Amino acid sequence: MESSEFRTIEMTTNVCQTLQKNNEVMALPGVEPAVNALNSCLTRINDQNNNGIDQRHVLTNQAVEIREKLIGNIKFAYEKIDAFAVSVHNAPLRALVKISLTQLRQLSEIDLINRGKAVIVLITQHKEPLLTLHYNNADSAELNSNLAQYIKIIEDKKACDKVLKGNSIVVKGIIGEIKAIFKDLDVLMLGYKREFPDLVIKYKIERNVKKAARQQRSLHALITNAATANPLANVRVEFYKDEDESKFQLLSQSLSNNINLPQADLIKVTTTLGQFNIKQMAPGVYTALIRKNGFKPQILRIYINAKETFQLIAQMEIADAPSQAHRLS
Repeated sequence: MESSEFRTIEMTTNVCQTLQKNNEVMALPGVEPAVNALNSCLTRINDQNNNGIDQRHVLTNQAVEIREKLIGNIKFAYEKIDAFAVSVHNAPLRALVKISLTQLRQLSEIDLINRGKAVIVLITQHKEPLLTLHYNNADSAELNSNLAQYIKIIEDKKACDKVLKGNSIVVKGIIGEIKAIFKDLDVLMLGYKREFPDLVIKYKIERNVKKAARQQRSLHALITNAATANPLANVRVEFYKDEDESKFQLLSQSLSNNINLPQADLIKVTTTLGQFNIKQMAPGVYTALIRKNGFKPQILRIYINAKETFQLIAQMEIADAPSQAHRLS
């Protein structure tokens, strides 16, 4: 499932628990059926997710165990085949079986299976000479058995993954049901606004608090004095959309030559705690100019994406000379 779906499930669980604790709200017409419907959706999601996850975990553990045994079988067979090739001066055959244990462990599932099949063919072709080198039928049988088990486990894992993918599709459908129920629940609660204002306000506040906790900020800034580590207030931070780095170059030249700066796309100023947040900022590459009277300005390149909060952390140094402190206009 996607992270947004996990958040929806978490929110649904929290809302159901909050409403069920308030008997007066639950007594309102239509609320209890809506909460029951939400709980039913949560149960179906849990059942759907549990179906296949445990099985895949077991298969993964089995695959690791059998894989190591199979690698040991292949390596042992290779050593015997290599000894035979040396005795008959067969360089091409030696090249076929030249691989280290580490390299075998790095093979993908399909490549290891193909190696196993290939070595079985070589054993069949050189069965008699290998017997003289103490590679007997029991060794060959163990290799065949472990290879067959490994192939079966890999096939079962693929089938399990197919089931889990189907589960994800089902869960997406259930998430759609949850959103529809929330719309109905919001309409119900708004309908009782005049008759039960305290209950509705309490419900709305609790929902809004949870919603605010989940909201993603685009950027959080913390700017301090490099010498004292104390937060710096009234630091001006100018943001320039700058995919091609042209604004970065222009700002560097402007500061060096003490000429007028270009107009910023966004300007923020730190609080007394040396911080500020930007809730919504278009994703992309920006150049940030950080400046405050009496301090050396800084120019940074930052990248904003929709999924993570960018942490803009800067420590400003006191300017040694007036020329190093670009005056704020």
